Order: sequence, then structure tokens, then C-alpha cells
Amino acid sequence: MGQKRHDGENDRSEQLLYVPTTWQNYPEGNITSVETIPPYHYLTTEKMVEIKWTLLTERDTICGLPCQKATGTYGGREWMAWFTEKLPTRFGPWRLGGLPGLIVRAMSADSIHRFECSKVENVKEAITYTVPEGSIKSARAKFVKLRNRIFGNPNYVSNPSYYIKPTEIESMVVIKGMVVLGGTPIEMKPAKFQPLDF
Repeated sequence: MGQKRHDGENDRSEQLLYVPTTWQNYPEGNITSVETIPPYHYLTTEKMVEIKWTLLTERDTICGLPCQKATGTYGGREWMAWFTEKLPTRFGPWRLGGLPGLIVRAMSADSIHRFECSKVENVKEAITYTVPEGSIKSARAKFVKLRNRIFGNPNYVSNPSYYIKPTEIESMVVIKGMVVLGGTPIEMKPAKFQPLDF
């Protein structure tokens, strides 16, 4: 969906899962992401990696579009992707791309992660690039290691703010079992963390 409509939905589940905002080919030849480890936002930029996809003969129809299956490895995971040449762009969800059509479904081989297009519509809207004020610039590999160490720690499930020092808290609001630190919500009963990449 267009960014304006997405922003207007104010999807709490995305905030609590700390879903990254990712721009592929921005700046040109790079992938830029804003990701959250509460209460901080991190900005990472890295060169776009060429995923070595293997095209398969399996076909499917997604959102009324004919698709072909491919497999490849990215971020330490095996991925199955379905792309459609009816939408001739080399991009896809999250950080996946490089096929001869838009990736409209992608699933990790272990079935933990899945992206699927639910609707295709023509939206005439400029893509915006906005970074939260105070975002911390970080090398991608360093950020991934930090995120996986913090969210993957067994303490995270029972005490999701275990790593935050009291001196780092500027403001806190508690609403129905949820804590909001500096505008970033923290689910006090989070699910076990499953990283997209390693």
C-alpha cells in the first residue's frame, strides 16, 4: 500500500514487532533501513547484495498474477520466492530482490517468516525517505549482531526491557500492560524473537 495509507493505519502490531522500514536502491546501489531496539532507532546503509537465485519450474497465481518460484540465500537463511514478470521490477519485500519481476511471496525455508502480497493497486505517490530524529547510524553487520543478541537473550521474553539502563529513559508511560519509552512501545509479554537475518 502507499506510504500515506500505511502511516494512517497506525498498526500497533508492526510497532511492537519493530518492523523495519527499508528502502531498496536508496541511495542508488544501496539498501537503507531504519530499525528499532527500544528506545533507539538505528539507521543502516549497505551495498545491495546480489542474491544468487535458482529459478524453478513451479508456478502459482498470486493476486491474479502468474508467478514463478525461485530459491536463494540471504541473511543466513534459505528463501523461497514467487515473482511475477507482469510487474517488471527487480525488488521485493524487506531486503529481497534481484529476480526478473516483483517478488509477491517469500517464505524462509524453515517457514518461520513469510511475506505475501494481498493486493496490487496503482498508487501514484512519491516514495518518501524519512528518518526519526536522533537515529543512530550503524554498520549493518554490527546492528544485526546487537539486535540478535538483545532480542535473542532468554531474559527478553520475561523482561523485555532488561538491557535498558534507567539513565537512558527520558520518558515512560504505562498503558494496559504495555510500556512506552520515549514514544516507542514495548510489549511486556513478547513472543520469542525470530530474526529475519543473522
